Amino acid sequence: MHWYPDLQDLVQDASVYRREPRFIAFPSWRDRTPAVKALAQAGIRLTPVFETVRRDGSVSFRLFRLEGP
Repeated sequence: MHWYPDLQDLVQDASVYRREPRFIAFPSWRDRTPAVKALAQAGIRLTPVFETVRRDGSVSFRLFRLEGP
């Protein structure tokens, strides 16, 4: 588990360790667009792996696998 203080750190980590299986989780209440765009610019795409849901059926977290470049 790793916390990313900023998008540059996220992209750097995803690029350096790209040969290892890497995953990222996004809570439903936060906008993941900036991270998705930053990773895409580095040639890294996100593949959905899992979703957690609350009792009411709404999504709480989404888990993605980082793939590429």
